[in-house]
Amino acid sequence: MAYTEKEFVFDACFGPESTQPSIFEDTKMLVQSGIDGFNVCIFAYGQTGSGKTYTVSGEGDKIGIVPRSFMEMFSLKAKMEQTKHFSVTFECYMVELYLDKLNDLLTGGKEANQSTHNRTKLDIREDPASGLVYISNARVKTLGSVEEALDTFNTGLKSRKVESTQMNDMSSRSHLVLGVVIHTKNLKTGEVSRGKISFVDLAGSERLSKSNPNTNVERLRESNAINLSLKSLGDVI
Repeated sequence: MAYTEKEFVFDACFGPESTQPSIFEDTKMLVQSGIDGFNVCIFAYGQTGSGKTYTVSGEGDKIGIVPRSFMEMFSLKAKMEQTKHFSVTFECYMVELYLDKLNDLLTGGKEANQSTHNRTKLDIREDPASGLVYISNARVKTLGSVEEALDTFNTGLKSRKVESTQMNDMSSRSHLVLGVVIHTKNLKTGEVSRGKISFVDLAGSERLSKSNPNTNVERLRESNAINLSLKSLGDVI
């Protein structure tokens, strides 16, 4: 079989010795882009157990991209509002895609535990005025401080579907999407811009023979749904 060589170009490459601060340093410019009114997406992709959730959320004092982004957002907000020329507000929603269904993680898991008949339907929509994609009926929370933002994020994480497998003690069984919508108002002109930063922690691709050879029907359904959706994402890219 003949193989064709391909060349790939990257903006940066981080090895096992890379630290959380060094990774965020290469990412934090995207926070400024969101405040400037752009639509930004940061997502972690890779096989199960490769460190996606660790990079996005962090662990202990080794905080990840999301907590560091919150700190950067409120730091930039303070600097802008000190000039008396701008007003900046942050709103967020947090959902998971589990077995091809969207669950609202900011309801404390109550929606996910309800029957399909009683559950509020979450739909992906696009705002024709701004072009921003949003999720209708998802709970939206205003973030007033770094502490409130972190508390909201951690509360949502508690409702996310996770399971232990042979490849990962805490394997994410759903795709996580945290959307932060940023409203920036110019107090002199009255002009308002709206940007959004989407943080996405994808579930990992996996082979059942490695992750859990004695899997039950539920784990099989989860794995199939994860791998199918990741294939769809690859097709889009």
